[in-house]
Amino acid sequence: MRFLRQGLRFLRRELVSRPLPHGLLGWHYLEPDSGSGRDGHILLHRQLWWSGPRRWPRVLWLLVELWLWLRWVGFDAWRASWRAVRHFGPRVRTSESIRLRQQAWRVLSLSLAWCIPPSEVYRLRLYRKSARPLDYVFEHEVAAYHRWRSRPLGLTSTSLTLLQDKLALATELTAAGLPMVPTLACLPRGQSAELGDWLEEQVPVFCKTRSGSAAVGAFTAWQEPRGLCGRMFDGRSLKTPAAVEQAWRRLLNQDDVLVQPRLKNHPDLQALAVGDDAITVRFISQRNGSRHDGRGSECLNATLEIPAGHDPRNGCPYYVILPIDAAGGRLLQWSHDDLIEEEARRRDARVNAMLTPESVVPEWTRLADCSLLAHQRFPDVWGIAWDWVVTPEGPQLLEGNSSWSATTLQMLSGGLLAGQ
Repeated sequence: MRFLRQGLRFLRRELVSRPLPHGLLGWHYLEPDSGSGRDGHILLHRQLWWSGPRRWPRVLWLLVELWLWLRWVGFDAWRASWRAVRHFGPRVRTSESIRLRQQAWRVLSLSLAWCIPPSEVYRLRLYRKSARPLDYVFEHEVAAYHRWRSRPLGLTSTSLTLLQDKLALATELTAAGLPMVPTLACLPRGQSAELGDWLEEQVPVFCKTRSGSAAVGAFTAWQEPRGLCGRMFDGRSLKTPAAVEQAWRRLLNQDDVLVQPRLKNHPDLQALAVGDDAITVRFISQRNGSRHDGRGSECLNATLEIPAGHDPRNGCPYYVILPIDAAGGRLLQWSHDDLIEEEARRRDARVNAMLTPESVVPEWTRLADCSLLAHQRFPDVWGIAWDWVVTPEGPQLLEGNSSWSATTLQMLSGGLLAGQ
């Protein structure tokens, strides 16, 4: 019975819920290699696609990929392209004078030929004639890309497991002298403990799973005179003690649970945010193969993720993203305002207007040095995204991620495969 349930979950996840194949997939893979640079990128994307989940029988995997490709080119690509052009097209037509017909042809062509999501075509500006789509790594192939980049370094499951285990990572990096977010408790999955045990001093707490990513199921909780209240990480309000209890039990049924103090923002940054949610610094470090002194890592990209309120319709959080100059931690203006709605443009403008040439991330040098020091523990992983909160007491590290999204980085810096 258990095997049957697992099989049904697999079929639902892969045949129904998954919108795309496990990477770029199209008829160009069948063309002979002419030795051009474009062909080199085709071969690389094909390699990323072919290195999909190896735990499946290869025949089964190919059948699933065939089904996903047929569904995409036969129906989903057309619908997704129409929606994307309808949403983004008028703004691009106004700002760049590209006719809707031209945009629609470009978006649909890339979607059908390569299984590139239309939303990424717009975010990465691939609708332009000068764009080189194969220079980019897309979200449905980014996990394979990370494995491909780390394989020459001798990637081991030990490193990946440690990065996934937030408690074990915190224990190891704390011993190395890095400032980690303290953990008040780690509760085994299925535990029957009460959340109120860690709220006796009226200090808000943040509850999350020990493994996993994207803060699925995570929430903040605090005591009020009428009892426990809270808010899910995705913005939904937990207005009653019963709602908090339900979120707590759901999290405990999902995985081991970590209870941590809710962090406060550094006063030099707090004014940028709307509300008191944590402002996050994402520091992406990469291995630098040209160095052999034990410090062979450098900053690939750094951004500040600023809470900017919540959608009044569903409570989902808004964010403003600012690039950070890695050399000194200076905050830079950034707004892709021709692709976003008027309200989002106002949120970007509010934050950008507050920046001055002296706007820097507090204690940036310490944060950067600690990120590079943490990466030394993982010489077999090419790139790690470290998430920090700069508190009044200094930077505190939340976690490290080995399979981070590359979209924002490529929006800022161009395709990861450019020049390869």
